[in-house]
Amino acid sequence: MVTGKRTKLWVALRVWAMMMGGWWWLMSSPEWSLSTYWAADSVCASRLTPAQRAAKEQERAQKRQQKHCARLQVRLDRINRQLDAGYREPRGNELRRQRRELESQIFRECR
Repeated sequence: MVTGKRTKLWVALRVWAMMMGGWWWLMSSPEWSLSTYWAADSVCASRLTPAQRAAKEQERAQKRQQKHCARLQVRLDRINRQLDAGYREPRGNELRRQRRELESQIFRECR
């Protein structure tokens, strides 16, 4: 049975090496066993297919995009609050310029 930190490390290294195709190294290891082979084989079987990998990456990209758009919207809301609060003329021009730029960026990137 697997006990101790050193043995657990060996098992983890063997599983990793099997996944990377290093069969020769594993079989030469003094602790190699058939049960380790079966455990590593089940890990290899759980790899994603290219279609699943693409779907997962697309989901991550969509989440990143939503997060980016939410940040832009927060910045726009902050600028609108500052405009509503009142301002002196040079600051008002700067805030309106920032608002225009953010609105156009949101239109381009977050439709």
